[in-house]
Amino acid sequence: MVDFTQYIKPDSTDSPIDPIELFDSLDRKASHTALRPVQTEALTALYERRNERDLVLKLSTGAGKTTVALVYLYSHMREKRQPAVYLCPTTQLAEQVVAEARHLGIKAVLYPPGEPLPGADALAGRAIVVCSYDKLFNARTTFDRHDVQLTPCALVLDDAHSGIQEVRDSFSLRIGVDDLYDKLLKILGPRCKEHHPGQWTGIERKDAAACLEVPFWIWASILGEIREVLEDHGNVAPYVFVWGYLRDQLRWCRCVISGRGIEIFLDVPAVHLARPYNEAGHRVYMSATLSDDSSLVRELGCSAAAASTPILPPSDGGIGERMVLAPSLIDPALDRAQVMEWSKNLSKQVRVAVLSSSEKLAREWEAVGATVELGSKVGETVAALRTGKLRFVAFAQRYDGVDLPDDSCRVLVLDGMPMGAGIAEDHDRSIPGRPEGELRRWTYRIEQGMGRAVRSHADYAVIVLAGPELCNFLAKRDVRNLLGAGTNAQLDLAEEMVEIAKDSGDSPNAAVVDMIRKCINRDPGWRSFYDAKVRKRTRELPPEPNERQIQLAESEHMAQQAAMKRDTQLAIARLDDATKLFGPEQPQLGWLLQRKANFLYEINKGEAMEIQKAAFRKNDRMYPPPTGIVDRPPALAKSQTASLVLSWYNGFTNPNGAIAQLEELKSKLSFESTVETLEQALDDLSRLFGAEGRRPEKQYRRGPDNLWAWPEFAWVIEVKHQRGTLPKADGNQMLSSMQWFEEMYPEHKAVSIVVARTVKAERDAFFPQNTRVLTPHGLSDLVENVGGFLTELVMQKPLFWRPQAINELLHRFRLSPAQFAGNYTEVLEK
Repeated sequence: MVDFTQYIKPDSTDSPIDPIELFDSLDRKASHTALRPVQTEALTALYERRNERDLVLKLSTGAGKTTVALVYLYSHMREKRQPAVYLCPTTQLAEQVVAEARHLGIKAVLYPPGEPLPGADALAGRAIVVCSYDKLFNARTTFDRHDVQLTPCALVLDDAHSGIQEVRDSFSLRIGVDDLYDKLLKILGPRCKEHHPGQWTGIERKDAAACLEVPFWIWASILGEIREVLEDHGNVAPYVFVWGYLRDQLRWCRCVISGRGIEIFLDVPAVHLARPYNEAGHRVYMSATLSDDSSLVRELGCSAAAASTPILPPSDGGIGERMVLAPSLIDPALDRAQVMEWSKNLSKQVRVAVLSSSEKLAREWEAVGATVELGSKVGETVAALRTGKLRFVAFAQRYDGVDLPDDSCRVLVLDGMPMGAGIAEDHDRSIPGRPEGELRRWTYRIEQGMGRAVRSHADYAVIVLAGPELCNFLAKRDVRNLLGAGTNAQLDLAEEMVEIAKDSGDSPNAAVVDMIRKCINRDPGWRSFYDAKVRKRTRELPPEPNERQIQLAESEHMAQQAAMKRDTQLAIARLDDATKLFGPEQPQLGWLLQRKANFLYEINKGEAMEIQKAAFRKNDRMYPPPTGIVDRPPALAKSQTASLVLSWYNGFTNPNGAIAQLEELKSKLSFESTVETLEQALDDLSRLFGAEGRRPEKQYRRGPDNLWAWPEFAWVIEVKHQRGTLPKADGNQMLSSMQWFEEMYPEHKAVSIVVARTVKAERDAFFPQNTRVLTPHGLSDLVENVGGFLTELVMQKPLFWRPQAINELLHRFRLSPAQFAGNYTEVLEK
């Protein structure tokens, strides 16, 4: 047999490397006859900047970024005659990329999990290697096998923001409640219980809500014992794929413990330890048009210059038409149950998909006729939706990898807030002021979910946000600042539609159903309205890189790298650069000072504790330093009640987000909740009526469970809602808490409050004089009055409220400070 290819000489004329010329030379299928303008612009810009090691390419969903990436990688591979790699978040997506390459006439091979070798063509640079992130980013990657040793000349990271979570997983040990968990608790227990007895008691009782991060000075003191225990499990799956990365970097890991497990992880992934990634000659980070690319710098080590100058093809048509509806902002009665009923009825006309945040929530959709997909057959289920074999499906925890274009999904329901990726993510969500906080990760996940049903600029769908928690989250200004211009414009329109629904003259239910049908049935009025409000605006508002966040991300990434290379002074210098980006009163400064104290602890323990003291004073959610380092917690604020209410209320772009936050809290303000959940809910509730809420026992290791402070006086609160008659021990604890308050705040008056089911105490129990009890009835009345207060508050935006009017409104709903004790509590009896 004659092989003509062996007679072709590899010269520049016969082997074009310009991606546009290369595309024209490919033996393509009929479906890929020509590049779209946006693809031509992207390839041209990439080629012009190919000498830069890192590039960020932003293309809207459906703009053809897979074709762009494959052609661009192929041009590099032909030029260098070395391997090129295409990374995807999942193997399912990798399979789709290989199929796309086949249609283009580009040779690509799938390198799936469990496969030891990518094949001769891949190693010789004749076929693009396509695989998932976790195939490359793991401590036992086959890229480093002695018979592979694959180093890419060029690497594409598709859906890079989504891939970040896969990379973080590769540097995280997640340990469930098992034998290893028990061994680690025995090591951690003596020191952690002394540091934080309340939380540790909850952990010992396997309370899922109880959570504690091990302070760095405790962690450093027990590293030897921890390493010895982990080493025994380091060769066992799944730890074997992580332990090789962490073994020598354990000192710089964070350790978070809860009643449901332990996580040990590098907060900034040490991606430089992944040799094929670190040594890749050229890297392209592809993502949708999210507004903030700083996470690419912090988490993946992308250059700050690339993040600051992303490639944005001018012909990009945007993210398509999404009618975003937040029913609970229109009327609290339009709850999740109502959304389920709408979805059931709509599935008779169009195909409906639901993205639920947990298996439990997903299974609840079975009652209204949905097929539930838990992950085992995602590909088959998606195919059935596309063909129409299935019309109504609920997916559990699938915010990427589910592509439902055109008629395969015209109504998409986001069912509640996405669950955290683990214990640490849930823990970090509660920490204000993290410069690279979970806020970003949750925001990315939601935006990814919203994009599942609209896969091109010509596609359309209705996106329904079910539940108050999700609506509350997306109504916050901090969240909106992280979203892309297109999504922000759609959410602004969603807020406007809240008012349109209220002014329609129809019932809230009828108004929402009518709007949904107008989108589905392609009403000309709706389409013109959408074009004017969204398409025109997004053309006028190109995204601007957040330079401060990018600088901060670079400093954090480089500081961690320096510490791992034992250059402590450089690590500290990098963090000093980062602290200059924030004012003295910003809570982010506390987080950065705590990281600095951790690095400094290696060379000067005394000075490190002084820095930690400063970190705690800047942000009291940082580690409380050891006993004796901090004399007293920060002073109570002197802000007036009305000012605190307005400050909290101003944090929402939509006033109804305030109502949504209360709706979210209601389920947690229950005497059936765990201690941790109820304490946190009481803390969150305080802001809604202008009290300064704290959790002293959690934050300072001493004092009451909760503290509500007004300028006039404070409530010192102990949560004993799981008791019957209150015993002697509870009285002693309340006496101790009041003594703590008097020592810390001698200038303030306080009332001792017990949250309990009964007003009765045992005969030998001694409580402070005039102790009062907040019973289920009192808490219910309080929540009801807060709801009435907020309902009137949201009738006007914060700009139009004045402190005097707020005070009058608080008094009318029995929420002024002097009214609390008499209206919501009862006298403790024996």
